Amino acid sequence: MEGEGYLTPAQERVLHLTDTGRDYATSVLRRHRLAECLLVDVLKVPWAEVHEEACRLEHAISDNLEQHLVKLLGDPGMCPHGNPIPGSANIVDPGPLQALAEVRPGTRCVVRRIDEHLQTQVPHMVDLERARLLPGQAVTVGESDDDLLVLDVDGVSVSLARVVATEVYVSL
Repeated sequence: MEGEGYLTPAQERVLHLTDTGRDYATSVLRRHRLAECLLVDVLKVPWAEVHEEACRLEHAISDNLEQHLVKLLGDPGMCPHGNPIPGSANIVDPGPLQALAEVRPGTRCVVRRIDEHLQTQVPHMVDLERARLLPGQAVTVGESDDDLLVLDVDGVSVSLARVVATEVYVSL
């Protein structure tokens, strides 16, 4: 990647993206999130499975196809997991966010974003989908312990592993 002009090595085994590298990474991220929207909104692939499929598609989307996807999808401002799509004209500002695991009991909040790392863990994503803990869903945090968070989702009690809740971001 250094030879292609995408990064420069530094001391202590640290790598820095060049401007070219940053532009390329942003382009791949944009195409990944557009692919996720296509998979969920058009092809109806289950929400919990789209990240992995989008990883396969992101490098195959040309500049031309990207423009067609933007037109088809209406230039979405965020992916199905609540993450912003770089370059979208429809910028979505969720305001300040905090990890669901840090919200005090009795607090009502709204799920806004699922961390990219958590998206790679399909069983956890399936759990979130079954519990309806998707972006836009309002929840109330109940009493919890070191391992589990108890949530009220539209009157239904849901338990979520605290380790998962650290990667689910909400607004108050």
